[in-house]
Amino acid sequence: MSSRPDKGSNGARPKLMTKLYLPPARQTLVERPRLLQHLDEGLQGKLTLISAPAGFGKTSLVTAWKQQNEMPLAWLSLDEEDNEPTRFADYLVAALQTVDEELAEETAGLLRGSASPPLTLVLSSLLNELNAHDAEFVLALDDYHVIAEPLIHEAVSVLIERLPPHVHALVASRSDPPFPLARLRARGELKEIRAYDLRFNEAESNVFLNDVMSLGLASDDVHALEERTEGWITGLQLSALSLRGRENKSEMVREFAGDNRFILDYLLEEVLNGQPERVQDFLLRTSVLTRLNGPLCDALTQDHNGHDTLQQLERANLFLIPLDNKGNWFRYHHLFADLLRLKLRHKQPSAIRELQLKASVWCEENELSEEAIGYALAAQDWMRALDLIEPISYQLITLGGFERLNRWLEAIPETALKTRPILLAGYVPTLLYKAEFDRVEKYARLMETAEPEEVRRRLSSTAWSSRSLVAVARGELAEAIECSRKSFELLLPGDVKQRAVVLQTRVRYVCLQGDMKESERELLEALPAYKQAGHIMFEVWGLTLLGFIRSMQGRLHEGADVLRQVIQYTKEQMPNRPETLVYTHSFACDIYREWNDLEAARTCLNEALTVIRQTGRESYIASVAEHLKSLALMLELCGETEEAFELIRSGINRVRKYRDEATAGRLLALEALLRLRRGEMAAVNRWAESSGLSPADEPDYSKELNHITYARWLIASGKAEEARPLLSRLRRAARKADRQRIVLEILRLEALAQQACDDEPLAIKTLEQALLLAEPESHLRGFIDEGKALSKLLVEALKQHGKRWETAAPALLRFVIKLNEAFGRLAPAPRTRAAQTESESLPWWYVNDPLSERELEVLQHVAQGRSNQDIADKLFLSAGTVKRHLSNIFQKLDVHSRTQAIERARNLKLLG
Repeated sequence: MSSRPDKGSNGARPKLMTKLYLPPARQTLVERPRLLQHLDEGLQGKLTLISAPAGFGKTSLVTAWKQQNEMPLAWLSLDEEDNEPTRFADYLVAALQTVDEELAEETAGLLRGSASPPLTLVLSSLLNELNAHDAEFVLALDDYHVIAEPLIHEAVSVLIERLPPHVHALVASRSDPPFPLARLRARGELKEIRAYDLRFNEAESNVFLNDVMSLGLASDDVHALEERTEGWITGLQLSALSLRGRENKSEMVREFAGDNRFILDYLLEEVLNGQPERVQDFLLRTSVLTRLNGPLCDALTQDHNGHDTLQQLERANLFLIPLDNKGNWFRYHHLFADLLRLKLRHKQPSAIRELQLKASVWCEENELSEEAIGYALAAQDWMRALDLIEPISYQLITLGGFERLNRWLEAIPETALKTRPILLAGYVPTLLYKAEFDRVEKYARLMETAEPEEVRRRLSSTAWSSRSLVAVARGELAEAIECSRKSFELLLPGDVKQRAVVLQTRVRYVCLQGDMKESERELLEALPAYKQAGHIMFEVWGLTLLGFIRSMQGRLHEGADVLRQVIQYTKEQMPNRPETLVYTHSFACDIYREWNDLEAARTCLNEALTVIRQTGRESYIASVAEHLKSLALMLELCGETEEAFELIRSGINRVRKYRDEATAGRLLALEALLRLRRGEMAAVNRWAESSGLSPADEPDYSKELNHITYARWLIASGKAEEARPLLSRLRRAARKADRQRIVLEILRLEALAQQACDDEPLAIKTLEQALLLAEPESHLRGFIDEGKALSKLLVEALKQHGKRWETAAPALLRFVIKLNEAFGRLAPAPRTRAAQTESESLPWWYVNDPLSERELEVLQHVAQGRSNQDIADKLFLSAGTVKRHLSNIFQKLDVHSRTQAIERARNLKLLG
């Protein structure tokens, strides 16, 4: 297509014909059906406005749409010279004539006259001709932001408002044109496509970078680029140019910013340099801000038009992103902000610190303390930052804001930190979380030298609490107890905050001993202290631990109630701290799993895993092994054992940061347990041989999971006789410490070991003890997990004791039937009915053979009082077939009448 100027018939106005043709579509465009649909929908109104900053693919979108839409398009690419009204009108007519060369011929005649006609006359003529032309088409004006002439704006506004129904206007612009957009919007005659619509999402970014640009980037790199460019298409394209042919792509992606030379050149040429000096100065001075509003900008620029300037920048689509729906708060696009800060460093390096401090002062005065701290840190005014941090540090800690506090204090040199021993006390939990125990001791010594004496005494108690927590994290029980004792001795009367810390430390080391009664007693004393101190984080931690303790005591319903309350309370008090609930969800998962409520357990599992995966964070408390055990066992039950192994390995690495080899050993035992369930005996043999465990070991709570897994291995290896005395010692220790869940597990294992040693009578007696312990709280899953061996033993117990249970322990009998059903079937009869004598008639709770689906269906109708013929009609069967089904039902249920069948079915819970 020629780009040579074309002269009109009088030779007066040469035209650049390329302005009248849509650029050709590229074959490698990313498909965007959602946006193309928006353009299709826009044809129902008068105007489609595509408004976005430079490089967001406005023209490319129209090109792609035209390629798949046969609607005629009159296209005009505008430039700054088109601000002359007659020239604008001349090109507008020329664009229309690309649709139909006879269209607007009279208007063209007006424009070819010797004098420039008034624009109103041209507009009237053009509207008349458009009304007379009945073919549907689109009039597209590209780069409309270059138009500044008010007469043209007014004329185009009138043109759009008065367009006939078969003509639709499309305007692409970097800024909103001064058209009556609100009126058009209210009438439903405006379709808007803006930057947030045009930006590439991660999937589109991946297609562009890897399919179109053939970069072969990893998904993490694609995500990083999409996040950094915020989906800005030209930004992605320029980043791709930077990465082509480079071997160290991932490293370059990590360093990608607005000072990239391609990005820098583009933004300077296309955006910044075209702005008036006043606007450029405003942009540079406010570039130090993470978010902007009018008054904050005024504080930095010393002007009083910040709000108006921001509104102007928003209308101009100058890479300004609104942060609310009221037009108050904004931020700059990341890459644009990088460019502005780079320019500011080059032009006014000395002004940066001054601007940051002004921002800090304004934020402090307006009660935006966290932002005030951020600007003070950016300005490296350490004393000001510490002055701002100290008053809010305790509240942050109580609400679980350790990481925020850590982020601030990490930025401050230690020489400055040493001047604030009170803040050091708040910093200790963060250092504990990071396993930086040497720094904890260093800061503990600094606390012990604080002035004045009252502060030193209080902080000395904190110092010893900190040392106790280090010992707890390392599993050093004696050291934890001694440090806690010293902390109590130094505790000042009335110091409720420090008392909460001391009590929390004591609860931790008591839990390490595994005595659930003592742990519960300590915790019930500590919880009111946490509340009195206003320490919400301790409350959540303590209540979660209480739920776990109740569960370990076998009080499943009480434990579940506590955990449900914790979840609700935390969502109300700390809605933005989901990681505080990881343990709560995992302990709840354990209870629901034990009840065999797998749907609820899966929900809790997903809640916990979502937080772990998304944040990589979870509170560290003394029961980490039990927490991971709950999640791992549920993952195994869901068929995701490899993910369970991954979770366990991650936990081992984490606790080893604390040098907590005891917990690492428990997690290795958990891994061995899962491998034993999978029949991976070689791997479990290696674990057992390297574990240092022996059948002669005495009980040790820190190794309880190890010993139980070891006993399981002995039974699986044909050494059940060796396992029995070990299990007996473990059971006595667990019962003494009120760990009833463990007692229950050991009883099941003892029954299996006794069965393996051909001592079935004792095995059934032991199993009955387990069933009696399990029934009140409906412990189910632990039995089911033991598999076929326990199922067979349960059937034998039912045969031998069912009649006795029916009269002496009906609740136990109902539980056993429920458990048998949970194994996936009703108990099979030991012999056929024909082999029975009259005196050996099976009791009601014992079923020869499970009812078929059809038999259950017939039984439902019998319970509803229907006759054989009614049932036959309902089920489209013959009356004889129904009679045969009833005969089978009577035989299987060992009854002789409909009434007996209904009663037996209800007892067996066969009726829905």
